[in-house]
Amino acid sequence: MRIHTLAAATAIVMVLTLGVAEARERAHSGSRGGASASRSVDRDRGSITRGVEASGERGTAARNYNRTRGEGSARSSSGTGANGGTYDRTVERADGTTTRTGSATGANGNTASHQGSTTRNEDGSYSYGGSVTGPKDNTYNYEGTATRTEDGLSHTTTTTGEKGNTSTRTGLTTRTENGLSTTGTYENSLGGSGSYDRDRTYADGQVTINGARTNQDGVTHNYNRSHPRRTIMNQNPITQPVEPPATE
Repeated sequence: MRIHTLAAATAIVMVLTLGVAEARERAHSGSRGGASASRSVDRDRGSITRGVEASGERGTAARNYNRTRGEGSARSSSGTGANGGTYDRTVERADGTTTRTGSATGANGNTASHQGSTTRNEDGSYSYGGSVTGPKDNTYNYEGTATRTEDGLSHTTTTTGEKGNTSTRTGLTTRTENGLSTTGTYENSLGGSGSYDRDRTYADGQVTINGARTNQDGVTHNYNRSHPRRTIMNQNPITQPVEPPATE
């Protein structure tokens, strides 16, 4: 399983209100063309729980979601894909800081995990940091800052690998009709440097990433990859900061 740590510019401060309605429960189910689905919703004051299950020719997929509102609000979700892969993630907000944790296990048993936090500063900028662990237990840490401008979201992120090698990226992320577009420059502690651009598109429940990176020698490497939209790979609430650090 590959780790894709790209992320979208996301608002950090949200207006949270407490519901005052009595607890409500709803359930729906249906089928068409050999496939079936069921959904349940349970609402209480300041919280909501949802459960969805769908079955078809490729198997059964399920997802659960919980949310509480107010000071110290939190969201959590978990699910199982038709191929047997699983994921879980949690988002908590308190005192101006958003903390996100998550893990995902593929059908082949490979596991990736992520934890990070984002804080809005007094000047309106954001500071973020965290760590990502891949299926081979390779871990890297990242930290950075981001500022909203008239042109988009300007961000700088530095990652550090297990052996101390570092990679720094500076870029500008803008919204497109179906996703995000990022352009910028990079340099690492092994002497590499250059420019990069990346387009991130959301469609049909998938995230597709098309990108190119040109190094200091003028050599360009193009890449394309995709993964289901609801995975832990969308964890950093500011910008999917970085590729893994310089090869160690």
